[in-house]
Amino acid sequence: MPLRVRTPFGGLSLLGTMATCGAPADVTLSELAMELFEPLGDFTTRALRALADAPPSFT
Repeated sequence: MPLRVRTPFGGLSLLGTMATCGAPADVTLSELAMELFEPLGDFTTRALRALADAPPSFT
């Protein structure tokens, strides 16, 4: 599912995927879910890489 987010850095486009693991009989795995986001487009890729490389800011 595509996800578009407006940020101070510009509009970011991501592809979201949800995966669940386990069988109904297995209580521990039936609660496990993973949500993954993949950048769509060069602008989003560059923006996310720049944010990942930036030092943390505590405001």
